[in-house]
Order: sequence, then C-alpha cells, then structure tokens
Amino acid sequence: SYLRTLSSTLYKHGYAHTATLLRRFLVEDHIQQSKSKYYSYAASDMKKAIDYGEGLEDCPQLPETEVYLRTLYEQHKRKTALWPLMTDKIKGLSVGKDGLRYSGDTS
Repeated sequence: SYLRTLSSTLYKHGYAHTATLLRRFLVEDHIQQSKSKYYSYAASDMKKAIDYGEGLEDCPQLPETEVYLRTLYEQHKRKTALWPLMTDKIKGLSVGKDGLRYSGDTS
C-alpha cells in the first residue's frame, strides 16, 4: 500500500510522529471495514505504529500506546477475530476477561 510505504519513508527521514499517526489511521481503516480478512493487516500496522512511536510517549498530540490500545479495544472489543491477532503480533499485549493490558514490551 502507498500509505505503508509513505509511513516507512517518513519514519526513516525522522518524522516518527507523522509515521505513527499514519499507521494508526491504517489500523482503524482496516478495523472499520469489518472484514476479518483485514485484521492481520491491522495487527501488523499496529505493531509498526508502536515501533515508530517509541520515544514519542511524551508527545501531547499523540496518545500513549496503552491509552490508544485501550480506546481501540473499547470501541472494537466485540470483533473477536481481531484481538488474538493483535496479541500474537504485539509483545506485551494481552486481552482477557478483565480487559486489555499492555506492558510496553516491544522486544
């Protein structure tokens, strides 16, 4: 996708904030399509958004990763095919009866 290439290029040129926002836009776009075949793309783009957003956690225009994930979960928790893909792709993310937890472990 053009937007993935653009976000990667922006990140490489030092525009991590914009690259992160673009990846988050892609995540939301894939989820909004409400087709489970796009959920793996959403998980991959979320992983990249987390990678690109490292070091931007103090940026007031960009919600912290955990806050963003919790909001995403609250909006889309009934999309049960999405969350196992997210937890498989994103280290430190877990979803259970008590909701979503993210430890920030990106290794």
